[in-house]
Amino acid sequence: MTRPDPSFIEEMESLQDAYLAHDDPIMQSGYFGGRERWVEERSALVQAVHRDGEFLDVGCANGQLAEDVVAWAAR
Repeated sequence: MTRPDPSFIEEMESLQDAYLAHDDPIMQSGYFGGRERWVEERSALVQAVHRDGEFLDVGCANGQLAEDVVAWAAR
């Protein structure tokens, strides 16, 4: 496997800094559409949950989606 180009690494690090510059956990997740739209677009995920188990949020930024899925599924 080849190593990523250094410019790619720099770009990824700058995105991380941009996300974490915000106080809003939704924006820290890299989403800038607001909480209401976040919920509207993502809450349907729990329709696929039919039993207890594990949920892996790949590329989860700050874990906000995983936290919300737990809350939505509990309802």
